[in-house]
Amino acid sequence: MFSDQYNLLSGWRFHVMPSLLLPGAVVRHTYREMHALVPPTAAYSLTTPETITLSVPGTATASGRTYYAGASFTVQAVNENFALTFSS
Repeated sequence: MFSDQYNLLSGWRFHVMPSLLLPGAVVRHTYREMHALVPPTAAYSLTTPETITLSVPGTATASGRTYYAGASFTVQAVNENFALTFSS
């Protein structure tokens, strides 16, 4: 998962990505589907929208090729909550 706000110290890369590297956070559901559990992260704080793009690295595929999701999602702060917007 990649963020367009790569250097944002309070963003996805520094506060959410480490939790996705823990055992069991990303699980193969079927041969075509994976599930990622994104836990609540108190330190994740945004001042501008952050677009997240999903990919599967070549080291995790039988073909050795990297695959990118056809859609990304945008996270933006709404009061004290976050709103998700999906785009393709």
